[in-house]
Amino acid sequence: MCSTLVEEVVKEEIKTKVSAYIIGGIVGAIAVLIAGFWVGPLTTNGAAADAVNAAVIEQQAFFCAERGRADPAYVDGATFKSLAFSEKRDFAARFAKIDGEVANERAVANACRTLLEQA
Repeated sequence: MCSTLVEEVVKEEIKTKVSAYIIGGIVGAIAVLIAGFWVGPLTTNGAAADAVNAAVIEQQAFFCAERGRADPAYVDGATFKSLAFSEKRDFAARFAKIDGEVANERAVANACRTLLEQA
C-alpha cells in the first residue's frame, strides 16, 4: 500500500513537471514570435532603405557619367583623371541632376566622377 502511494505521488510530480515544460515551451515559442515580428522590421527597414538609396545613386551616377562623356569638354578618362579634384567635381556636378531633382546630389556627383575617371 505504501509503495502504491509513493508511485502515485511520483506520477503526479512527473505529470506536473511535464505539463510545466510543455506550457513553458508554448509560451516561449509565442514570446519568440512576438519579439521577432516586433524587432525584425526595425532592423531590416534601415538596411532596405540603405540598399535602395545606394542603388538609386548608382543608377543616377551611370546616367550622369554618360551625359558627361557626351559633353564636348570631356576628352577621355586619362585626361579627366589628370584634372584637379575641384575641376572634376564641378564637371560631374553639372550632370548629377537628372530632371532637376536629385536627393543625394553630392553622392551622385562623387560616383559620377569616379566613373568618368575610369573610362
